[in-house]
Amino acid sequence: MEKEKLRDLIHDLSQPLSAASVNINVVASMISKKSVNLPEIRKIISDVERENQHAFEILETIRTYIKEN
Repeated sequence: MEKEKLRDLIHDLSQPLSAASVNINVVASMISKKSVNLPEIRKIISDVERENQHAFEILETIRTYIKEN
C-alpha cells in the first residue's frame, strides 16, 4: 500500500509540473514570435502560479506521509 500511495502522489505531482512547463513554453514561443499578448501572458503566469502552488501542496502531503511512516 505504501508504494502505491507514493506512486499516486508522484503522479499527482507530475501533473501541475507538466502543465507549468507547457505554459512556460507557450509564453516563450509567443515572445520569440514577437506576438506578445500581455493579457494572455498574465493569464498564463497566473495559471503557472496556481500549478506551482498545487505542486507545493502535493510535496507537503508527501513530506507528511514520510514523517508518519
